[in-house]
Amino acid sequence: MADADLLGARTRLGLTGHGTLQERLAKGGARLSQRNGWVWVQVATMNWKRLRTPDLSQGAGPAAVVEAALVVPPPPAAPRHATMPAGILRPDGRFVHESVTWQHRTALNRRPPRPDGDLARLPGIWMFMGPLIPHFGHFIVESIARLGALDLLDRQIDGLVFIPRHNTRSGQALARYEPVLRLLGVRHRVLNLAKPTQVETLLIPPQGLGLGPMIAGSPELRRFVRAQAGRTIAARGAPRIYISRSRLGPDYQSILGEEVLEGLLRAEGYDIYHPQEHPIEDQIAAYKAATHVIALDGSPLHLLALVGHAGQKVAVIARREGHRDLDFVTQIRSFLGAEAQDHYHLRRQWQVSVSRDGNPRTWGEADFPALCASLREAGMISARSSWPELPASLIERQIRQIETIKGVSLRPGPRAARSGQAVRRPSPHVLRLERIVHRLSGLLRG
Repeated sequence: MADADLLGARTRLGLTGHGTLQERLAKGGARLSQRNGWVWVQVATMNWKRLRTPDLSQGAGPAAVVEAALVVPPPPAAPRHATMPAGILRPDGRFVHESVTWQHRTALNRRPPRPDGDLARLPGIWMFMGPLIPHFGHFIVESIARLGALDLLDRQIDGLVFIPRHNTRSGQALARYEPVLRLLGVRHRVLNLAKPTQVETLLIPPQGLGLGPMIAGSPELRRFVRAQAGRTIAARGAPRIYISRSRLGPDYQSILGEEVLEGLLRAEGYDIYHPQEHPIEDQIAAYKAATHVIALDGSPLHLLALVGHAGQKVAVIARREGHRDLDFVTQIRSFLGAEAQDHYHLRRQWQVSVSRDGNPRTWGEADFPALCASLREAGMISARSSWPELPASLIERQIRQIETIKGVSLRPGPRAARSGQAVRRPSPHVLRLERIVHRLSGLLRG
């Protein structure tokens, strides 16, 4: 583990009577070790003291070139939310660090064991793209993050190589997202390798885009996207749109009273746009046509950042605690040069008591009068607009509906606003610690 030490919050569990508990934790992706009569639980993340989140301000850096490279996908039984043993090895088994893909400050993959037995072989020259992530928002960030290298290569390549994020249904993921890659400017053959494969020559560029500190992207990726993304699609759609989450269903988080917000924005001249109900070509056309965009922080804004234009005004409304809304603002400004602003007006956050992946399922309770004032000041709505508070009865009814449909119990988050005030934005370090504790709770109850 010299290349990728595992870190995390550690909690000590007595050895006696914890066999089943230890099995649950290990199955959930935690690493267990014994010392001084205790079991130490380590939640898997990459040690950023050894592999630090890249600084992309001057570019992602040159691609590694490996002859007879070993492409190692994650094993089918790998825990879905753990740091996966996958990536690129040199013929002698050394790990190629350029194959690490980051998500915030956590690496998605670490050095895998060298595969045994006969390997599949892929002749030719190929470029490694990292994990093909089935979640749209993460696909449109981490899975396209190496495209900028296509304009910097000093040789012709035969195609692009992904590995699955979760090594099940890899063919379905490729079938879903290859058309998106084409619309973003990819002309090469694309493979998603679900079995260990030796590639004749593999180019491994470092990641050029990621959530958190990498969200502004590398200069070469921004150039590629500006030149290629959506260029074959004409702008078509309403000038003012609100990108809605209200029809996604109860498994997708939003804010309480989003339908009320939609009604208020209709009165301001906004079309309510549900991207999941439109093919990707129509989504790109709508985002290219819009001059004013309002949206809750969420995946469609990553696509907007790739295909929108500098003349847009974008308002990103926080639906959850933390800094995700700022990520979208930074990406839109960086990729488009557009005017983008964050609007953080949460009274509180309602969340599921325990979730297995360490990310609380949340629904924000927004301060509608404060949000109205903020949007007025940004020039997104009329200067005469005034929005009332959400009725307490509506909030209570929606909470009960979510609990009934999902079979869960919602509770207020750790930060609740005083009357007439909004929740303060918590620090990233506090949120990271809360996610670790939440994940441990889910594993223990698993």
